[in-house]
Amino acid sequence: MHDHRETAATSLTEPGWLRLGPQHAMLFRRGEKPRRVSHHSHERDVIDADAFAQIMAGMGVFGMPSTEGGLGDEQAMRILMLLARTGRRVSEICMLDHDPLLPLHQPSTSTADDADGFVARLRYQ
Repeated sequence: MHDHRETAATSLTEPGWLRLGPQHAMLFRRGEKPRRVSHHSHERDVIDADAFAQIMAGMGVFGMPSTEGGLGDEQAMRILMLLARTGRRVSEICMLDHDPLLPLHQPSTSTADDADGFVARLRYQ
């Protein structure tokens, strides 16, 4: 298996890339430390519709400057928006390429009913 860290370390002449591990592709809240993996029921990981609506309503706080009462973290706000809109895992969102959208080739016979269909694919690192 090819190690992308070796490629990055070699091409950028920066050996620090070799020290990166899987934890660097995760999102942690400011001040939160990662916890050890525990084997628990994933039922409690599901967010119900009411809680999800509250989270989305307060999402702007992530991106607002701290001088205005926000957290000043636009990247976290974008990650949360992508989580909500794509249903992907946090680790998947964090591993997206900088320009992740690949257009899908639409057949010339598409109809108006197809307008709401898939038009792009996500590219991961």
